[in-house]
Amino acid sequence: MHGVKRVRQTPEATAAAKLREQSKIEEYLALTADVLSKKASGDWSRDAFNLTTRMLQINPEFYTVWNYRRNILLRGIFPGSSSTEINDLLTEELSMTTVALKMHPKVYWIWNHRRWCLENVPDGPGTDAEGDLNGWRKSYWDRELYVVDKMLDADARNFHAWPYRRYVLASMPVARSETAELAYTTRKIESNFSNFSAWHQRTKLLSSLWGNGKLDYSKSKEEEFELVGNAMYTDPNDQSVWIYHRWLMGAGDDKEVLDREIAVIQELLDEQSDSKWCMESLVYYKRLLLKKHPSSLDGDLANECRRLLNQLQVLDPARRRRYQEIEGVNLVQGFSTCTRWAYKRSWGAEVRQCRCCWATRTYLAPQLQPLLPQLAWETGVWVVCGRGGQRGRWMREGRGRTVNIVGELDARSGSWLMWVAGV
Repeated sequence: MHGVKRVRQTPEATAAAKLREQSKIEEYLALTADVLSKKASGDWSRDAFNLTTRMLQINPEFYTVWNYRRNILLRGIFPGSSSTEINDLLTEELSMTTVALKMHPKVYWIWNHRRWCLENVPDGPGTDAEGDLNGWRKSYWDRELYVVDKMLDADARNFHAWPYRRYVLASMPVARSETAELAYTTRKIESNFSNFSAWHQRTKLLSSLWGNGKLDYSKSKEEEFELVGNAMYTDPNDQSVWIYHRWLMGAGDDKEVLDREIAVIQELLDEQSDSKWCMESLVYYKRLLLKKHPSSLDGDLANECRRLLNQLQVLDPARRRRYQEIEGVNLVQGFSTCTRWAYKRSWGAEVRQCRCCWATRTYLAPQLQPLLPQLAWETGVWVVCGRGGQRGRWMREGRGRTVNIVGELDARSGSWLMWVAGV
């Protein structure tokens, strides 16, 4: 633990600790062998069930034992039990897993077992004639939502609890309103703007509410811009806020919104001159303007993007190649989906090979244009091409294999862009 001074143990104390550890290991191995032996022989008894309890209290990640425990319930205990007894057993199972989650909140198998318990709640407590078949289920699911609330109060970014919450909300016999859940995410975000999971939950809720016409799209979207704007000014370096803002902006079809948000971010950058996320967002949105709303100011926008990208290379050197890729190849052409590029240089040429799809992209500096149509590289690859701007090039490897490529001349930068498949 941090801040706790390490105490040197005597040789006798170390030896005693090793003996205790060895004893625990032997006990664990014996218990494991006993449980797996009973599983192999198809033992669905109460004794076997109690053994799984002991095993899972020691090691809750032993998913084979969780599966065995469920089989004991289904094959050995439930068949001879009444609905009330089954309900009581499932209550005990949920209590056991609640205790386990307090110690191990991110173990998949505990969450999975809770799902199984909730999905096997019997009809009751009333009869079909009384019309109360979902009484137990309603009680369980309401209680489960309360448990998830408490888990998220303890750790607001528990990546197991948030998807589990969506599962609970989708499974409740009496559905909770999406507007109530939206208010819940608002409370979580206002208590901690960096809660990415709450922002993500909000995107799902708003998409549904807008799609179903339950919220006024224009009005609520402006309210969302106000909320995320406050978060941006509170902590400009919080990535989750900028990702949510990008989701709100969408494909950039609304030029008025694009211009307005660019102005807002520029104002924030004027106050926070070293904000990486301000710069990245300005580049992203200005590229959207270039792509979606071309105008006579495109040259100025492109120059502004290049200036910001150069600043980002200094501010964030770990991603320097990414910014170079955007500046040198994809600034106007589009938005790249491949980002894992390997680089080789030769005489001002750059060969960029994607480690995901093994496509090769070649960038030639403008001064190399006169060297075409035949250019040799130290990599053993050369290009045979005709007049500039023509598509349908051919590339020949050192081993003599010829591969069809597609290339074009970038009129803005004078650079030759090629996309090569299968190399």
